[in-house]
Amino acid sequence: MSKYHIGDAIHPVSLSLKIRNVDKSKFFYTEILGFSIYEETDNHIYYTINGKDIILKTLIDLNASPRQPVQGLYHVAYLLPNKQALAQLVYHIAKNKYPITGGANHGISDALYLDDPDGNGIELYVDTDPTYWKDIDTHPEKIENQPFDYDYYLRANPTQFNKIDPKTILGHMHQHTMNLKKSSEFYQKVFGYDLILNVHSAHFLSSKQYHHHLALNTWAKPIQARADSVGLVDVTYAVGTDENLENIIQGLTALNVPFAYNLGVIDTQDPDGVKLNIKK
Repeated sequence: MSKYHIGDAIHPVSLSLKIRNVDKSKFFYTEILGFSIYEETDNHIYYTINGKDIILKTLIDLNASPRQPVQGLYHVAYLLPNKQALAQLVYHIAKNKYPITGGANHGISDALYLDDPDGNGIELYVDTDPTYWKDIDTHPEKIENQPFDYDYYLRANPTQFNKIDPKTILGHMHQHTMNLKKSSEFYQKVFGYDLILNVHSAHFLSSKQYHHHLALNTWAKPIQARADSVGLVDVTYAVGTDENLENIIQGLTALNVPFAYNLGVIDTQDPDGVKLNIKK
């Protein structure tokens, strides 16, 4: 487990997506990404990677409107434990000829991008050595967009792929926002996130000096997503300690943001209407 995703680090652990392409979505998450089904009903399919925790909830709405490039999910990023695990997945995706939308060596990470059948963006990545990017707040040039080394990952002689590596976790969220300043300040004041990087049209925020647990950008149309649209419904965050939970309650109260607190879970929403489930 990444040291930036344990203890009192505040980080995303799961999300919910509204979908309408049920069979294609199920095939994608199980056969292409190698997730396992945790629970399946006529209304939803929940997925796990480690066999015990839900990492993704897909909520079925056959009449949902298609996803549009507006406020909402840019991508959800799954952090693999090492390059070999990513190589297995890259090779498997290529072997199955599933389309990718891009790839990059970001300096801080190697990342492959693709969309699920409903158009929800996904990043599959591995971190580089943290000593390289520990000072990106003062050296933002360390976040790069160099070519992804497809040759390396396709020639890494991966073993037979059956399932995604069970140590894979949700590494970070990246979302389109209506108002970058307002949304960024919300997460800084409520979660106590540090603004690691400001590139004017995007903010990278994190706990414990990770390169980012959350990125927010204004790269999509500044339009609220339709209520019946496929896409992001909610994100669950783990905060690790009672003190962090109390600080979040104080932050929400100070901003006059409505919330409910039941059985150790805070339910609220961010300025873009994304529902947040916050737990210890």
